[in-house]
Amino acid sequence: MKKDASDPEFLFGLGEMYFRSKKYEKAKELFARVKNLQPSRAMAYTRLGETLEKRGDVQKAVLIYTEALNYFKNALKKDQDDAALMFGLAEAQYGLRQWIDASRTY
Repeated sequence: MKKDASDPEFLFGLGEMYFRSKKYEKAKELFARVKNLQPSRAMAYTRLGETLEKRGDVQKAVLIYTEALNYFKNALKKDQDDAALMFGLAEAQYGLRQWIDASRTY
């Protein structure tokens, strides 16, 4: 792990393993690192929010989803046709329980 400590792909995959093993504290740390390394990676926000929810920290999850919502809305102002940015926006909307908006964005 030390060798790949800054590789977002490795960190995300390891975070997924911890998440699926219900080791949410370690998963939270890894997804937060990925989000910082790759702020445009929608699933880093999604998994971090889900991890926080699983730990019972809904307020922090809402903050993460709101951060993602703002990030992707601002990014879409520069490129309205970017599918990855649209996906990020939809994931943030879904996390915030804005299901109608999310379904339209998806």
